[in-house]
Amino acid sequence: MYNDRINYPRLFKYNLVIKRILDISFSTLGLILIGWIILLSFLISTIDTKSNGFFIQNRIGKNKKPFKIIKIKTMRNELDNRNTVTVIGDPRVTKAGYILRKFKIDELPQLLNVLNGTMSLVGPRPTVVEDMQKMNEMQRNRFRVKPGLTGLAQINGNTELTWPQRIEYDLEYIEKQSLWLDFLIIFKTFQLLLKGNIETHPRGGDEWFEI
Repeated sequence: MYNDRINYPRLFKYNLVIKRILDISFSTLGLILIGWIILLSFLISTIDTKSNGFFIQNRIGKNKKPFKIIKIKTMRNELDNRNTVTVIGDPRVTKAGYILRKFKIDELPQLLNVLNGTMSLVGPRPTVVEDMQKMNEMQRNRFRVKPGLTGLAQINGNTELTWPQRIEYDLEYIEKQSLWLDFLIIFKTFQLLLKGNIETHPRGGDEWFEI
């Protein structure tokens, strides 16, 4: 799928200005059109979890720079549990949280991250520092671009894939990225969302374990 050579000249020729304009345009439009869904989800989560309905967490972005990602809270006592892997039937996930996660509504506040430039609409999903530390030098090439709301790995199995498998798709995206590929990934993401099929779970508690 992907070898250890990334076509960097091709990456630099990619029109990042147009990509950024599209990010700003679509994130602004999205916030205008579905801002009420974000607000409603926040209120539901606040009641459901009996705490702040927004969940803010440190993630690793482009060039390994940390930033704060914003989501709708879907779990109980998240701050008291260091395990970042959510498995099937996870007792931490609330009833409302299950629906929010199934249709990725909990990820919608990240449109704010896209708007402020810490994320893009399409790119490798942002990860926590613990997972970055497990990556080898080649795998860390995924941090050469902004993390995205969705990406090539997300339309090809998402968290059902192990981390090494997801990174393969991330590196493939970096090598092949184009506006056309971005639109294709967004289109396929919407298809999965409408079917409720984009919410997946790891095959085990260790996402780095090769099966």
